[in-house]
Amino acid sequence: MGNMGSSAVERGGVDWREKENGESWPYVWAIREPEVLDWRSAMATPVPGEDGPLPPPGNTDVATADATPPVTADDSATATADALCPAKISPSPSASPSPSAEAKASAGASILQRMSAEDIHAMAVRQSQLPVEITPYMYLSDAKSVRDVARLTERGITHVLNVAGPSAAGPVVDYQQAKIEYLQVDADDEEGYKMLGQHLEECRAFVAKARAIDGGKCAVHCHAGINRSGVMVAAIYMLDSGASVLDAVAHCRMQRGNAFLWNHTFQEELVALARESGLLGPKPGDEGCRVPNAAPAPPAPLGPPPAFGAGKAVTRNGAPRPAAALDRLF
Repeated sequence: MGNMGSSAVERGGVDWREKENGESWPYVWAIREPEVLDWRSAMATPVPGEDGPLPPPGNTDVATADATPPVTADDSATATADALCPAKISPSPSASPSPSAEAKASAGASILQRMSAEDIHAMAVRQSQLPVEITPYMYLSDAKSVRDVARLTERGITHVLNVAGPSAAGPVVDYQQAKIEYLQVDADDEEGYKMLGQHLEECRAFVAKARAIDGGKCAVHCHAGINRSGVMVAAIYMLDSGASVLDAVAHCRMQRGNAFLWNHTFQEELVALARESGLLGPKPGDEGCRVPNAAPAPPAPLGPPPAFGAGKAVTRNGAPRPAAALDRLF
């Protein structure tokens, strides 16, 4: 995987002036800036070539609109999410997303503009009911929700992947009794930690194990279901579906809500993985990208911390600081 930031200046994080990092910056910015991929926003633009508007929430079958029975707010929210998100991946490993459905994934602006307050509220409630479906075979959760074995059984979960180590461990004995297979990965939610570099291969293999079973479903969780498990399901979804990195993150936020993937290092790792896999997609601001606005200039790297004792010690008003005051620090 790419080593974004390996030559960054001391204390300055990623040096976006480097060519490869500079090319990645627009995608990192789109993921990092809260409003850009906010599931409630109307920033997504229709994909070129998609004819006609999408049907309104709760009615995704235009041909049978007259025969469609009334829907509840929850039904409307579910239908809206299905229309706005990239095509759900078939549990069959040989299946591939429908191109027309993928095109509709980026045509969400008109639907969001037509959503009522009740629809938006219903979506928010649905997003909070963890585990939430990312694909038919992969769910995203927090540690609390996967301790409810009855809920897991109700949702057909056959595998649980804990990527937060012993502190987020679930009831292993209860899992065994419910015939739920369990894997624990000890990972850190820290800036600088290479989550994908260290754990993607093992985690993806475990999710694939669940996918290979008829009706198999794997719930991936950390403590809060935001960073460690968030970047893992985004990476697996992106690789399995062939979605671009921004479509993958937008899909996960539509399912989970905006509390998703805040760790800067994890964001940069996901973009680096997309680059290596040919899944960056159109750049923000370019034709065909779901983000119509170009990214601002990247931030300048921070310089090294000042050396202690360099220059003259002064007070706030510029007067020399008494030596006795400095002596008291030692």
